[in-house]
Amino acid sequence: MLRKKRFALFIETLSVKSSDRILDVGGTEHTWNRSGLENRVTILNLKFERHDPRYSYICGDACNMHMIKNKEFDIVFSNSVIEHVGQEKQKLFANEVLRVGIKYWIQTPYKHFPVESHFVFPFFQYLPKYVQRRIALKWPYSNYFYNGNRKE
Repeated sequence: MLRKKRFALFIETLSVKSSDRILDVGGTEHTWNRSGLENRVTILNLKFERHDPRYSYICGDACNMHMIKNKEFDIVFSNSVIEHVGQEKQKLFANEVLRVGIKYWIQTPYKHFPVESHFVFPFFQYLPKYVQRRIALKWPYSNYFYNGNRKE
């Protein structure tokens, strides 16, 4: 339900129209399915699992979108990606978003939310690094495992 409300806020805040060209940086089709905007969305990502013919795809780096012209998209959307590019590249990411889009929506996780979103573990972000590492390697509900990164 929260995700639906957040998406509605995105639509309302940016006055999204069905004619807008939308670039989803680092996203997937899941965000856009049943939105009515499917044919207007281009998804930029490092790799793709599948191709849905309703979407356009660009294989590329969010910090260097050289293949996209200045202001080519009406809206640039990115959900919880900027924190994955590394602190040293976040400015590059932001500059590229500003360059390729007219309006933008950059979603970041709320640092103080009680359940950390990547590891699905309560108050994970407040634990010492050595404890975080142990949890990341052992906690069965961690998104770390779902991304194929589990080390045995």
